[in-house]
Amino acid sequence: MYLILAPTWRQNKVMTQPARTNTDRSCATLRLDPGIGARIDRARMARPGNISRNTWITEAILEKLERDEQMGE
Repeated sequence: MYLILAPTWRQNKVMTQPARTNTDRSCATLRLDPGIGARIDRARMARPGNISRNTWITEAILEKLERDEQMGE
């Protein structure tokens, strides 16, 4: 009988961190035209690695906020 190790991401304490509660993040629903979704997906696929649409959108929002904050200074 062999010992089956947990996947690496579970060994790196991902599974041992405290569970997040609903108050840790806000949740929003976006209504996007199909063309925008396709453009986002093309941009995601052009990046190395595997990035989720949610992560890509979050990064885009942060970039926009930083630009706007710099312009307001």
